[in-house]
Amino acid sequence: MVKRNDLSAYKKPGENQPVLAQPTPAKKRGVKAKAAAEKRSEKVLLSLTPAEREIVEAKAGMVPVATWLMAELRDRGVFS
Repeated sequence: MVKRNDLSAYKKPGENQPVLAQPTPAKKRGVKAKAAAEKRSEKVLLSLTPAEREIVEAKAGMVPVATWLMAELRDRGVFS
């Protein structure tokens, strides 16, 4: 009779694998890395008055200010 909580009944005959078997290589997840030319690594410091900052934040609305500024610069053809 099998004792309570005994897992030997679930063992397959001839199966003798170590508990810490070699792990299979994990698949990479997430977004692929951008090419070096596409990464935005350069920074620009912009100083504004409090009134100017309020105007920019009001125009940006719910969008982060830096994202809004990048979109405005693109729309105006600054990067062309």
